Amino acid sequence: MRKDLFFNIVFTIIFIGCIIMSVINLAERKNLLKQFQNLEREKELGIDIVREKARQMILQHMSATNERIDSSLIIYTARGEEVKIASLLKAGEKLILRIPLNSCGLCYDQSLKVMNEMVHIIGKEDLIVLLPKSRGREFTTFFKENNCVDLQFFYTDDDFKISILDNNGIPFFFTTSPDLICRNHLFLEKDPDDFIFKYLIFIKENVIL
Repeated sequence: MRKDLFFNIVFTIIFIGCIIMSVINLAERKNLLKQFQNLEREKELGIDIVREKARQMILQHMSATNERIDSSLIIYTARGEEVKIASLLKAGEKLILRIPLNSCGLCYDQSLKVMNEMVHIIGKEDLIVLLPKSRGREFTTFFKENNCVDLQFFYTDDDFKISILDNNGIPFFFTTSPDLICRNHLFLEKDPDDFIFKYLIFIKENVIL
């Protein structure tokens, strides 16, 4: 009897101990889960803060000339076929990278490379690159060396002016739509890759939906 009583007491103590440990473990798991959820919220908030800061930075550098593109302007395919620029803009908002006639290689290098990286994210049909025709051989070599096989580009005559910004000789981005009004200009003499990337993401999320 005493032996049975002893074992019963021992088993009871062990059983109660197991229950207590389970309760403690459950409480610890709940606490860890709460901490993890808090970290995730802080992480998401941090991302939102970073994105908002990037957005504000982009907005500070963007401008709007409110120029209207001449609907009669002619551009050329790589094969030399004539295309009215207005016909390319019937389908909706487009992002255009314009490289003026007197742009240097260092000026357009970054812009074209980042555009090439982003073409599948934004969409090939929504990106247009306008290049001076007299420098076609130079750009053909650049495209081959950098594997720019998906960029949609067209050539322009040397006296072609799509914007007053053409006169500065520095590449610039802008968006336009069927109304042919130029918007969301980004015109910086020296653009770090990450800034151009942020600009393209901003355009994708807020303009070309």
